[in-house]
Amino acid sequence: MRFEPSLPKGQRITELLVDGQPYRADATYTVTSVIRTGAPESNFNRLPNVTDVEEQPFTVHEAIAGYLDEQGTISPKLDGRAVSNELGEYSFSTIPGADYEFR
Repeated sequence: MRFEPSLPKGQRITELLVDGQPYRADATYTVTSVIRTGAPESNFNRLPNVTDVEEQPFTVHEAIAGYLDEQGTISPKLDGRAVSNELGEYSFSTIPGADYEFR
């Protein structure tokens, strides 16, 4: 995915590939997202018209912490799957308030 946050809403995703192929508006996809407190299931983290929502009993932070507990120290690498044109291709992001950091 290539993302340009300065573009108008609805135009910010400039490229979206699924398994190396262009996204198809008529296809059905399975995605993972996070819950926005107070948002209805039909608008799951700004993804409108979502169906078949399966909520898990843990937060994304708990999932990451559990993964790191199991794996120990990891060495993440940039693979170019998600690129914000604003940040460039070579950026990691650490979630504020989380007890881990990318370095």
